[in-house]
Amino acid sequence: MHPYLIRFSEISIAAYPILYGLGITFAGILIIILGIQQGYNIKKLGNLLLVITFAILVGSRIFYVLQYHTDFENKWNQAFDFVNGGQVFYGGLLLTIPSIILYCKLSHLPIRGVFDIIAVATPLGLIVGRLGCFCRGCCYGKITNSSLAVSFPKHIDFMGNIIGSPAFIHQLNDKVIAHATLHSLPVHPTQLYSAFASLCIFIFMFWLYKKEYAKGRLLFVYLFVYAIFRFFIEFIRNNEIIFIGLTMAQIISCFFIVGCLFSKYIFVLRKKVCHEDK
Repeated sequence: MHPYLIRFSEISIAAYPILYGLGITFAGILIIILGIQQGYNIKKLGNLLLVITFAILVGSRIFYVLQYHTDFENKWNQAFDFVNGGQVFYGGLLLTIPSIILYCKLSHLPIRGVFDIIAVATPLGLIVGRLGCFCRGCCYGKITNSSLAVSFPKHIDFMGNIIGSPAFIHQLNDKVIAHATLHSLPVHPTQLYSAFASLCIFIFMFWLYKKEYAKGRLLFVYLFVYAIFRFFIEFIRNNEIIFIGLTMAQIISCFFIVGCLFSKYIFVLRKKVCHEDK
């Protein structure tokens, strides 16, 4: 955990928003490159990036605030404090998809082609974004004795107040560690697991894109693969159980998995019907 890139006297620059922004930037650059290769108008692509960035930031934050609304009682002024983290990937995704569809219709960009590009760029952005999560210490895993485990520091501000290391604070509140302890109990570095998984998914999606496999349907491929990974990693992430032993992310993942399988069935059925009509 390294929450600050620069910290001098009372001036500090947090690592999380910088890496989060870099993740969006790298994904955006790839969208521009692939979009130009497809012959899309660069100005339209630039405006598309603005739409995507806005939807990601707002959607992910709104979902986080709604999911953890009890943490914002009597301090709703912090609801849009992006600097200190608190974004939910699925929240950003749920707002970004319809926003892209609307923009593509208004700007006359091919929806399927654009989503193919975004399906390749998204895991690239997540690689860097998850490293930001690790620097801040959020999205951590459950306590473990694994050789891969990490312990997050107490982390105090200049006044001696405990301000960071969510894992440490959570364990302190649960009284599994003492206030005088300097580090949390070892936990799964699920942020790094997620970053590595995103790297693997990015390589896979880029390979599919170059081979033109599942052309026009790469978004469904990405959502399916990501949802499966997210469902299983939630078992070792320290997230709240919502329903029948599952977290909110697992429940949403199930909807995406079923939805992607259904879309595959519809595609095969439609292809079969078209073939019979010939």
